[in-house]
Amino acid sequence: MHNNNTRLTTPKQMIGPNADPDPDGNGEQVKLTLSMYGYQREWIEERAEERDMNLSEYMRTMATAGERQLVAIESLADEDGRGEIEADIVERLPNDEANALDPDELLEGILTPIRDTVYTILKTNSQIEYSPQHEGYYLE
Repeated sequence: MHNNNTRLTTPKQMIGPNADPDPDGNGEQVKLTLSMYGYQREWIEERAEERDMNLSEYMRTMATAGERQLVAIESLADEDGRGEIEADIVERLPNDEANALDPDELLEGILTPIRDTVYTILKTNSQIEYSPQHEGYYLE
């Protein structure tokens, strides 16, 4: 019997830290109004300044970091005790030998979300810069 639930996407249904809904950065920026107490804004502004970020950049980064944390907490809460990667592998595999999944296809499905996370971090972390001259990344 073939497992019809086998899929090559991440098992999470939410847009997580591994996904960039606009990977090319061509989307339209929209304004977001956020209400908070004055002391909270001051605290956030201080954290942003410590990281050489403007307020918008800091809030976007914090939202992404918060989502990563939620996904990590969800993976720790798995009832079967598997880690996130192991659970993903098991979920992707069919139940019968005749439909065995090619190792390269399995590996690509597992590594794509990890690769996406790395590129998102490289693109959004204000301390990481790209050197065209040396064709690599470095900390500013």
